[in-house]
Amino acid sequence: MKHQESNRVPDSTYFRTGDAEPTIEPDGSITLLNGHGSRRSSWGAPQVNTTVLIDEPDFLTVVVGFSHKHGGGQFYRYYTPAGQTDWAHLSDERQTAVLAAYESKAPSWARKPGKPRAERKSPEHTHFTAYKVMRVAAGGFLSLYNDFGWQLGRRNADGVRENHAGGLYIHKDSERIVNLFDAGELGKVRPGWQHVLVECDCYGKTVEYDNGKIAVTYVTPLRVIREL
Repeated sequence: MKHQESNRVPDSTYFRTGDAEPTIEPDGSITLLNGHGSRRSSWGAPQVNTTVLIDEPDFLTVVVGFSHKHGGGQFYRYYTPAGQTDWAHLSDERQTAVLAAYESKAPSWARKPGKPRAERKSPEHTHFTAYKVMRVAAGGFLSLYNDFGWQLGRRNADGVRENHAGGLYIHKDSERIVNLFDAGELGKVRPGWQHVLVECDCYGKTVEYDNGKIAVTYVTPLRVIREL
């Protein structure tokens, strides 16, 4: 992207981040500040240092460091033809490119710009596959533990608490849950009931128990694996 430098940096004993910001000009170009102010006896001079990390026709990344008598700071700025954006709104590919540029081009004082989106994802927002045994009922399925109703494709939620005090119960191991069912150790079973093994999409807070059962906040039944 089109950009140019200016040495007209703030020349005072104190200034804010906004005073060191690059400026988007009326023609869409970006003016970057680089330089020192007047010398100031023992503490030196105010300064702004802007380093270009990525310069592409549709993407510009810079890291800016500044200092004055009372301290200083640093920040990253990202620009596209649409204007300024931020780290959270960069695509995964651009976040990766910025991190690579940071490793190869950033000055020694620069902090890392951020974590890739995948690394920032909390375990509570990570989906995983698990399994439930359900009783077939009119219009859907019922839990083996109560009359809670389930339907394929419908998400269900319950807050997770320790000691079996809350959450929706699933098993990550399909064979283990079937073995528990066959051994009569899985909820309430009566002759004549039809039961099925169901694959589920799960996420949220989890609590694991000794028999392999897991309490989780969100469960969406996806498909029937087989009849039992």
